[in-house]
Formats: sequence, C-alpha cells, structure tokens
Amino acid sequence: LSVDLSDTTYLVQDNSELVAGNYWRKYRIPLSDAVSLNGMGTWTSIKSARVWTDGLPVGPGEFMIGSMDILGSQWEPQPVVDASGIAVPDTSTVGFRVGTKNTKEDVDYVPPFDPGTDEDTNLPKREQSLFLLYEDLPADHTASARKVFYSEEDYKGYQSMEFYLHGRSDIEDGTVFILRLVRDSLNYYEYSLYVRPGWVQDRSAGENLLSVPFTDLTDLKLGEYATMDTVVAWGDTNSVRGERLKRVGWPSLSRIRRLTVGVRNEVSGGSDISGELWLDDIRLSEVRKDLGWAERATVKAKFADFMNVDFDLRHVDWEFHSLKQERGSGQDNVTYNLTGTMNADRFVSALGVSTPVSVTWKRSVSQPKFSTGSDIVLDPEQSASEKTENLDRSIALSLSRKRQSPDFWTHFLMDGLSLRASFAEHERSSPTKADTSRTLRGRVSYRYAPEKQGIRLFRNTELFIKPTSFRVNADVHVIRSQNYDISTSGIKTQRSDNHDKKLNADAGIDFQFLDNLRT
Repeated sequence: LSVDLSDTTYLVQDNSELVAGNYWRKYRIPLSDAVSLNGMGTWTSIKSARVWTDGLPVGPGEFMIGSMDILGSQWEPQPVVDASGIAVPDTSTVGFRVGTKNTKEDVDYVPPFDPGTDEDTNLPKREQSLFLLYEDLPADHTASARKVFYSEEDYKGYQSMEFYLHGRSDIEDGTVFILRLVRDSLNYYEYSLYVRPGWVQDRSAGENLLSVPFTDLTDLKLGEYATMDTVVAWGDTNSVRGERLKRVGWPSLSRIRRLTVGVRNEVSGGSDISGELWLDDIRLSEVRKDLGWAERATVKAKFADFMNVDFDLRHVDWEFHSLKQERGSGQDNVTYNLTGTMNADRFVSALGVSTPVSVTWKRSVSQPKFSTGSDIVLDPEQSASEKTENLDRSIALSLSRKRQSPDFWTHFLMDGLSLRASFAEHERSSPTKADTSRTLRGRVSYRYAPEKQGIRLFRNTELFIKPTSFRVNADVHVIRSQNYDISTSGIKTQRSDNHDKKLNADAGIDFQFLDNLRT
C-alpha cells in the first residue's frame, strides 16, 4: 500500500482547512487497493508491518504519524437507487461513503451529548458517530447502508427505538433521512424525516434524542390499513419536520434481519445534493416491564378406600418467565385437570371382584398477546378470538377376581377372567383448525393354571402331564379422527377423516414336564 501525500485520492480530512495551524491529515486506504508482492495474496496470516517514506526534501524537518488502525464496519454501503429501485450506473458522478467520526480524530465533530471525562487521564472520553457522506445525489434517489444480523432479531420486548441525527449547517432543504427495520426486501417498516441543521430534530423533546414508538409502526396494520400491502402515513410533523411512517408488505418486529439507514433527495427543483449526516447511538429503549404472574391451586380429597379426587389449576400469563429465560412466552395459559378413581366393588364386596373406575378431565386454554405471526398487541376481545383450546376426557374400568373361589367351576370359568375397557376423546380448536379424535379400547384376558399332579419317576423326579397354565388374550381398538380447516370467514373444510379398527388375539399354553425342564 502506498500513499502519495501530494495526492488527495485517499485523503478524507485535512484539518488545516478547518482549524488554522492544525496540519493533521486523515487518510483512509481500502485494503482492496493493496498490490500483492512476493506471492502474498491474502490477509489471513499477517505477522508484521513496516512503514517507510520516500521523497523527503533535503534538510531538517518533522514527520509524525498519530495512529494507524485497521478499520472495518458492520454497515455495508448499498448501490444508489432511483425512485423505482434501479441502481445508478458505476460511471455516474454520484458518490456515497459510510464511516465514523469521533472526538479524538475529527476536529469538526461535535457529539450530541457530553461524553464526560476519563477518570484516569482526565481527558474527554471518546464518542463517535456513523457518518453518511453523499455527493451529487440526484433528485428522488436514495443512498443507503445496511447492517445485517446473523439471526433474526426480536424487538417485541421493547416499546421504541431511539437515535441521534445531525445535519450540517448547509444541509439542503428537502434532504430526507430514512431508517428501515427490514425482514426482507418485500417486507419492512420505514421511518423518515426532513433533516434539520444540528442535532435537534424533534423540537418537542427536551434533548437531542429522536424516538420512534413501535406502536406507530404496528398501527399501520390496523383499521383502514388492515388490507393494504403498502401504507404511508404522516407522523407528528409539528415536532419532527416531515416525519413519515411506512409499511411495505407484512413485516414483524419479531423477525428483523437487518437495519438500513440512508438519505433521499426530495429537494424541490430537482437539483443534485451533497452533504453529510451523522448518526449516533441507535438503540432499543423502553423495555416492556409488564409484571408476569403464575398461579397454581391443588385440591385432593380421599374418601376412605372408596374414592380419590384430585383437582389441579395452573395459570401462567404472557410475561411470566423463569430466571433462565429472557422474556415470557407471549401466551396466557390456563390448565384445569380433574382426575378421580373409584373402587366400585365396594358396593358388591361379597362377589370377590375388583372393579376400579378412573375418570380424567383436562382443559387447557392458550390466548396470545400478539396476533398470530405478527407484532400487533391484541386487546382482550381479540386475544380471546385467537385462543387455542384443548379438551381431553377419558374413562377406564376393569373387572377381575380378587380371590380364588373354592368352587371348581367358578374357579375354572371366572377366576382367570379379566376385562378392561377405556374411552378417550380429544378436541383441539384454534382460529384456523378444529380437530377431534375418539379412541375406544378393550381387552379380554383369560388364564387358567390347573393343579399340579405328577407321576414319580425317581426319588426326586416327577413327570407332569398336565399343562402348568393356559392363556388367551384379545385386544380391540377403534380410533376415529376428523380434522377441519377454518377459513377467515369461519367456514369449515374437512382436511381428513380417518377410521381405524384393529383386533389382535393370541393364545399360549405352558408345560413343565420335569421340575427342571419348562416349555
């Protein structure tokens, strides 16, 4: 990399033009202009650097270097585009550059606030701003830079975005600053205003700070704007000159992929403009501090050995979150759970049968804070209309003998017989779907173990002819599920209708001919 100090190609600031007697100059050299020597073609393994000068005049003199830094920016300049979004050709005279100015290196830079004094050095603290330098920008053309995030940003936990904006004293009337919150090129929010000289852009504010309430942007999806793909509305033009709000497509504050800042030429008369804007301290503000609540109530009742009843109620609202979570789920969840078991055989204990019956009932309701896939905060009525509800009901019973009957035929026919049956129903409804499923299951089992009688073969060995056990099982289940889609007008359309029936049966017989042999 070489720099001719008599050439202004890389010169970005000459302090002698701003302050008499100050001869410091700032140069900015793109690394892409470097010439490869001795086969070095990449910047991935730099171990040392050397600086030298050539062509100095004969005689004493002084040459000082204040600092040398490798700089980079997260803000990427974009091609200058016209009102139709078409980029201007590279051969045009339009220029646009993005960089930083700070209180240490730029004598013309004045920060929007007092950065304070460093306690160790007793010198003013460093404060810097992003600058947007534009040259010969034609009418209705836009020059911009963007910052791309590695993953989608979620801004729903904040109420506004703030920043400082500065226009030079000679700024053209009709120079527009734009700020975009972008999901993609077809879906974004835009905030814009006519730039005034200096840092004060909002005359109603007590400080230089500009604030963009997010509700002003999300309101562009409500009321008369609800069906419009592109919306432009005026803001508070009495305080902020030319303030405008714009929505293109259907962006969401929960899915921000990049920020775009820029300048647009709306000067009357159609003349080209040149100038510089300073942008400082873009930040999210007014964290949502809504209190989160979670409640739980449990009731248990036991009626001797006849019946048990348990009831559980849980409620977790939109904002409640654990210590390991940054924010709430955005859903208001209420769950009711009722379970009960009853030993019905207590009414007929003389029969010697066991007949437990269990019943469950569970209902959960989830209401969103925001509209589905959107950033619009819903009122209570709207939230209730977008709720998701689940309802589960089931009953199960079984029948079996508790003790062996002394009567042979009763023992043979009844003691080994057991019956089980259950019925379950699940219903789920949401603004877009309605699903129902019903399941019926049954099982019949029989097992008989005859008395062991063997023929002695040896002193300690007997031969058994009869089987040790005989068993038969039969299972049946029937499942019916119906699923519907619901249109925005409330019309149901069947998505699927499944009816499944199954019957399984098996039988087995066990023998043990000898004490140490089993089949």
